[in-house]
Amino acid sequence: MDSAPGWLAWLNSGAAVTAGAAIAWLFNAWIEARKTRDDRTSASEQTQLRVGEHGTELMKEVLRVVRADLDAAKLEVAQLRGEMAAFQDIERRLMHFEEALFHIDHLIRAEETGDREAAEHAAELFLTKMRALRQLRGDEANREQAARAAGRLFEDKEG
Repeated sequence: MDSAPGWLAWLNSGAAVTAGAAIAWLFNAWIEARKTRDDRTSASEQTQLRVGEHGTELMKEVLRVVRADLDAAKLEVAQLRGEMAAFQDIERRLMHFEEALFHIDHLIRAEETGDREAAEHAAELFLTKMRALRQLRGDEANREQAARAAGRLFEDKEG
């Protein structure tokens, strides 16, 4: 074996066998690692798809709940608008009562202070404003009544 060339002698030694085994082991480990990475990637993608599907279902459920709440809130707002309109009418009437009381008080004090003419003028302006408002409310009520009568007349003709 001594007469063999240098590289051939190396092949016959245990170092070549060890190096070959190490190379084969590393190549096999690389292949397994590659398969595992591909498998992990595939599993990760499948998990993301399942999470996406679950998330989609969850989002749909959240949207259904939110839409139902939104519809309920819109209904409540519509009801509150009607109530607020009624409260605004009451508030306006209370303001008119307050203003009327102010003018009555001013007229009573004007007797004592000698400012009767200014108090009467302010009271007359208030009464003029209240008459105009009453006229407008009456005109509006007449229009509403006429519209209701026309609607009934139209319904009677159809029926």
